[in-house]
Amino acid sequence: MRGMGINTAHFEGIFLLTLVAAVSSIAVVSNVIELPAPMILGAFTVIPIVIWMVARPPLAIAFVFFCFFTNAQQVFSLVHGFDYLTELLLLLLVVLFVNDLSQRRLPGATCGIFASLLLLNAAFVLLQVSFGAGMQFAVEIIKHGLITLIVLILLIDIPRIKGALAGIVLALAFMSGISVIQYIFDLYHLSFGGFGAATYHHIVGDVDYWRIDGPLTDPNYYAQVLLISLPFAIMGAARSASIVWKILCVIALCAGVAALLLTYSRGALIGFAVLVVAYSYGRWRLLLFTGAALSLLLFAVDGSYLERLSVASSDIIALLRSEGYLQDTAISGRLSEMVLAIYLFLEHPMFGIGVGQYEGLYQDAARHFGLMARGADREAHSLLLELLAERGLVGTLIYLLTAGGALFCALRARARGGAATPMVRALLYALLAYASTSLFLHEAFPMYLWLLIALCFSVAQIAPLSTSAQAREGDLWTYEDETEGGGYASH
Repeated sequence: MRGMGINTAHFEGIFLLTLVAAVSSIAVVSNVIELPAPMILGAFTVIPIVIWMVARPPLAIAFVFFCFFTNAQQVFSLVHGFDYLTELLLLLLVVLFVNDLSQRRLPGATCGIFASLLLLNAAFVLLQVSFGAGMQFAVEIIKHGLITLIVLILLIDIPRIKGALAGIVLALAFMSGISVIQYIFDLYHLSFGGFGAATYHHIVGDVDYWRIDGPLTDPNYYAQVLLISLPFAIMGAARSASIVWKILCVIALCAGVAALLLTYSRGALIGFAVLVVAYSYGRWRLLLFTGAALSLLLFAVDGSYLERLSVASSDIIALLRSEGYLQDTAISGRLSEMVLAIYLFLEHPMFGIGVGQYEGLYQDAARHFGLMARGADREAHSLLLELLAERGLVGTLIYLLTAGGALFCALRARARGGAATPMVRALLYALLAYASTSLFLHEAFPMYLWLLIALCFSVAQIAPLSTSAQAREGDLWTYEDETEGGGYASH
């Protein structure tokens, strides 16, 4: 607003005074119509915060990413009975968009490309609905895509993208901090308002113990979210010029790795190993040091984790040798789920069985093909196989075209260089982490990938402006090389 000659402080002051008057009126009326006290308290606290964030878009975007990465919308719905957080976040994004339009801040060219890909995805899933697929799954996919499009439209400069990354790091610190506290003080029975769920699982052999689910409903997906968040904490710890932010990123990084191990997720540990190798490429001393540190952490957390990995390794070797006997029933079950996905794809190669249909078909189809029915509806447990089974070749290619477009945008932004380069590198590592863990996980929480896609498209449209003075305003963090080279000033 400074560029338009409007005093932001006056703007906020007028709105806050108007808000106080309006809420006071509501408080008086509530005595007559008996509105609940929490509603009045919410008006006094939440609405001023929202107005304050609208006046500071990077902060609002950080809040939105924090909510999505902590899965706050599902936590508030399942634990607290509040089902409208997603709609409120969407409303906040729309208000920011309208505010941008009023200031003639228009979206970049990549928004049009993503919108075209989104329409292609929407057209395909709606076509599947016409063939009998579930409408609710199509609506969910379209809703996630629309939210991503609005987020992408708003990510038009570096301060806002840094706000998004700050939200991810804060979410990592929040979630993993709760997990570490649960482990240290043995507080697994407390859910911490739904953000620290833990369930008792079979670990290996005769060992049963707690596996931390965090704010999600499954420890494996919680581990995946932690893993894709780690590169942004590494970036902040290594590159930030702010001592406070650097310390916070280090804390988030350490707690995140510890929380990842507390999930006992073997797939996530493989993804973590892939990430370590990628970071250490050409720096073998770093690889050896990280490997040694990870081994010590595994022993420190629980020796049964190593035994769990050993059993998995033995089963994989037995599978490759066609020996036929697998010790771990979880691996046997997942193998059946993956094989069934291949069978269903071969039966419906072009358009698949329909989005969201695999789970309901699993038991009958597994019995038909002589696989483990497992006594419950199951998912494919592999993103690629799930796509092939449910969407066929056509739908999978459309999906991969969207993800590939995002990757191309990120690589293009990296090739251009500039101040956005550290963010782009962290984003590429996050995509690598997601891809490696998705080999063993289906798409139960798609919003995380959609947000990474939004960031990929956004860095491409701001890369040419990455050395512009306009990025100085509203910056939430900065990098050491930017302050030295005359880049952005940190506020």
